[in-house]
Amino acid sequence: MIMKKSMFVIVLLSVMFVGQAGAGLSFLKTTVVLTEEKEDVLLQQRFYSEGEQLRIEEEASGIEGNPGIRIYDLKKKKLYTIMLDVKLYMEQDIEVEKEFLMFEIPPEQKYSNYSDLKVLKTKQGEEAIEGHPAIRYEIKVVRKAEKGKEKEEQVLERYILWAAQDLKEMPVKYEFEFPNNKKKIINYTEINTETVDPSLFVLPEGYIPISPF
Repeated sequence: MIMKKSMFVIVLLSVMFVGQAGAGLSFLKTTVVLTEEKEDVLLQQRFYSEGEQLRIEEEASGIEGNPGIRIYDLKKKKLYTIMLDVKLYMEQDIEVEKEFLMFEIPPEQKYSNYSDLKVLKTKQGEEAIEGHPAIRYEIKVVRKAEKGKEKEEQVLERYILWAAQDLKEMPVKYEFEFPNNKKKIINYTEINTETVDPSLFVLPEGYIPISPF
């Protein structure tokens, strides 16, 4: 029964993301950490997606220089990491779903093999995010109370998700809450659904291949 339920969830998620995974899509993904004292931009990534190809241009805080570019060829199951400053690239075999590179793994799939956990998804309202009409959901991952015991259910994970109605329920914002009034917020902006230039998925000329460490 659990296996059938897990397969149903996987199929449902695949259908949900088919509009983004199979067509042209580009956006800027920004991860911010908020505390009572300050706001830090932890990571900025520019995504370009077309069919089974994905390009991620990344800049991260605390890393010297530009971490570079990653190009995924999911048909060939290959990742090419391009190091811009030194004109090198590294090829690696991979096994990964494209939507999980672009978005957070839905807890329905992340915890599908845990019979003692349940996922609660509650609609909280609707609002516009970056001009996109979005539904706001509260997501909770809860450990079930043991039968015959007074122990209450335990919330293991909680966050808010905004899903854009005009983009086939594509996530456009996440807000994760942590102890000590700390939050992690992921924003998706500059969203474009036009065809992506194929040259963005081609290795640059003159770059030298190196072996993985």
